[in-house]
Amino acid sequence: MQYQKEDVRNRIVDAAKTEFLRVGYFRASMLQISNRAHVPIGNLYRYFASKASLYDAIVGTAKERIIECIENGKGISIEADNLGGNSTKIIVNKASDGFLDLSKNYHKEIILLTQKSGGSAYDGFINEVIGRIRELLKDRLGNLCNDSNEFLFDIVADNVTRGAFRILTECPIEQQHDEIVKLLVFYFNHLEDRLY
Repeated sequence: MQYQKEDVRNRIVDAAKTEFLRVGYFRASMLQISNRAHVPIGNLYRYFASKASLYDAIVGTAKERIIECIENGKGISIEADNLGGNSTKIIVNKASDGFLDLSKNYHKEIILLTQKSGGSAYDGFINEVIGRIRELLKDRLGNLCNDSNEFLFDIVADNVTRGAFRILTECPIEQQHDEIVKLLVFYFNHLEDRLY
């Protein structure tokens, strides 16, 4: 009996993911998800009390992993005098590996979070990530952050975040590592030299 319950739950989640990807959170309906999953609507509500709880079941873990990846970036030492050479390569490769891990495990969920979450509790997800990246940059590159550079860090955080998500959602998986490396090198290689 437990196997049947798990099978029904998985069918609901798969159908919901397909529907959310097709029309987005706002336009998706529980009735359409029910029909797609071949599960009576009443039974669907036994598994998920609302569309919001169903969406959370699909994207919640991916969101946590993305935030965790950013928080782990705070442990990477980026010192102004180490931004060139091998240090940059190590940092860029470590960040690229983190992005690729996210893409491999949560590709559809990242699309949902970044492009299809309008009307949900995750609607401001990209802005939340941009804010966290901005704080990471300020934390790691604080000695370069003065009043004249504060606005620049905001712009860099916005562009790096949107660029990374665009790569993760639009590039074939086999090209993502190289594209992420190019993005990060473009913004961060020899940064100190370019700020003055």
